Amino acid sequence: MTKPLLHVTFHPSAALSLREALNAAGRADKVVTASDDFSFGPLDPLDPVERGDWVAEELGFSDWVDAAIDTDAAFKASRDPDVLPVAWFSRRDVQSYMGFLAWLGGQGDAPCAIVDLTEVEVDDLGVSLLVISPSLLTAESILDGKLLEQARPLTAEERTRYLAEWNELKADNAPLRVLGDEGILSAPIDGFDPLLLSCAGIEWRSMAGVLIEAIEAAQQGDLHRTSGDLFLMARLYRLIEEGELDGRGDLLNLHEGEVKAAALVH
Repeated sequence: MTKPLLHVTFHPSAALSLREALNAAGRADKVVTASDDFSFGPLDPLDPVERGDWVAEELGFSDWVDAAIDTDAAFKASRDPDVLPVAWFSRRDVQSYMGFLAWLGGQGDAPCAIVDLTEVEVDDLGVSLLVISPSLLTAESILDGKLLEQARPLTAEERTRYLAEWNELKADNAPLRVLGDEGILSAPIDGFDPLLLSCAGIEWRSMAGVLIEAIEAAQQGDLHRTSGDLFLMARLYRLIEEGELDGRGDLLNLHEGEVKAAALVH
């Protein structure tokens, strides 16, 4: 008997769109998702409590342990021998790619399938666009692009290559991982601090404006892409805390709080 499929995503928004698409297609496949983001934090050991503690200490998100525990439960569910897991990811998206590598590292030799969206294009108002991240998928784009039919078995050669990459990153156990031209790279936790400082400048700017400019700049040139605004926001707060940036206004509101380069850098 063919095992039922269990789809594994690494963005909650991708899981929502996938569930809607499966329901519209009349399919009973289940979906689990990773809420954790393995582009930052410890990989060895891959313990949800340790990851939650690290994120609380280094990035200031005190409830991250819940996301880590939920992710651990989703990974365990996908190892049920009575289902065939199907992992959805893109190598253009550091969060889904790191999530996939972390997930695969715990799968052992169990059979699994993948939907690799790295080179997949979907129609957007008559224009073909690359699926940069599974988080950008909609139920309509999944169905119109026939992405449910793109699931295929992970080959032994692919598994070996992906696990080698995972084991190297796990051995590095760096605080941050970014996406470069040749794949995932380990990085120091302050790797994006110079970018944030340059975007802040010497005049008062809204925190939201600094973050938007930094996120856009991190996609260009020689800068390497991070998983999004959460990490950069955390580092922005750390720079204020350490006196590298001055802050004023309601700093808990990104649109009302403002920052600029500190008059005296410590």
